[in-house]
Amino acid sequence: MDEISKNRLLDMREYAAKAVRYIEDVSYEDFCRDEIKNLAVSRLVEIVGEAATHVRPEVRDRFEGIPWKKIIGARVILAHAYMRIDLRTIYEVASDYLPKLIEQLDKILGNEHDHDT
Repeated sequence: MDEISKNRLLDMREYAAKAVRYIEDVSYEDFCRDEIKNLAVSRLVEIVGEAATHVRPEVRDRFEGIPWKKIIGARVILAHAYMRIDLRTIYEVASDYLPKLIEQLDKILGNEHDHDT
């Protein structure tokens, strides 16, 4: 795997993990009341999507289990259609989908590390 794609996958994993940590043990209601937390998690989800745009298409094609279009699409909405951001969706992404993405990225990055040694 090329270095740029590998670094962007590492970025995706890092920022996804931060978003998950920020909502750990936080109810949806508390998340909505905490403007700093919901802005931070929204931004982290946006960064995950931005990093995904820099993973080379041939690398994305190798890992079809990752919903690349949805991840990148979320970034577009967060960056350009900010007035349509739904906190329920952000909360669900961070609590339900990002942990799965982290697992997938760990497998990919672990396999790449195995091939590098």
